[in-house]
Amino acid sequence: MATKKSKAGHIYLYAVIPGTEEGELGISGLFDSTVHTISEDGIAAVVSDFPASEKLRPERKHLAATQKVLSYLVNNNDVVLPVSFGTIADSAKGIREMLKNYGKDFKNQIKRVSGKVEMELRVAYEVPNVFEYLVAKYPELKQDRDQIYKPNVEPTKEQKIDLGQHFEQVQQEDREKLTAEVEEKLKPPCLEMKLNKPRNEKEVMRISCLIEKDEVEEFQTAVDKASNVFDDDFVFEYNGPLAPYNFVDVRVHM
Repeated sequence: MATKKSKAGHIYLYAVIPGTEEGELGISGLFDSTVHTISEDGIAAVVSDFPASEKLRPERKHLAATQKVLSYLVNNNDVVLPVSFGTIADSAKGIREMLKNYGKDFKNQIKRVSGKVEMELRVAYEVPNVFEYLVAKYPELKQDRDQIYKPNVEPTKEQKIDLGQHFEQVQQEDREKLTAEVEEKLKPPCLEMKLNKPRNEKEVMRISCLIEKDEVEEFQTAVDKASNVFDDDFVFEYNGPLAPYNFVDVRVHM
């Protein structure tokens, strides 16, 4: 994301929630600015002033400050529509105009995710070497590996490329099979599920689930049941409750 430099009077937008009251929320956000609301027609924007002397980059401290505000909102509201990191308005007037222009869309999305939160599940291979693990698991990959890696014979570049492509294919099929097993276990608590692309070779799956806010324990139980059918070669990690990032589409032009 490109660096954004604030100007005098700029305001940072965290999220949109239902509400008519305006005022401070009792927490601080980016650059320790006080978080407050600006309301229009039954919808409130959660914002804080953006210092003119500061620059905004997706650094850990800025992401953490933003997440702190969103976590507070999730814990204190029935519905939160998170806005993309880096959304800045010129003024409070600009925020009000945004709420008017996108009001119908906001209300529709608020209705859809009211009383719901997002839970994230990450599953990864807990093995020293994913390639060797899959070679031991799939005979056809082992055969392919053994055919080109023979004593005193150096594989050609093309052979290495072919083996790498075979490995990627096998890994993708392995991921899809394992993901299907986990999805089946998560169906009871999950109203909607979204598969996110693994971030590295060791990740098997990243699943986002939209659940009722009072069913976090049911989600945890479903994760436990899913993990019980896997052996010690896998690790399960979950995070939440979170604002429903993956289940709302708040794109505004300021």
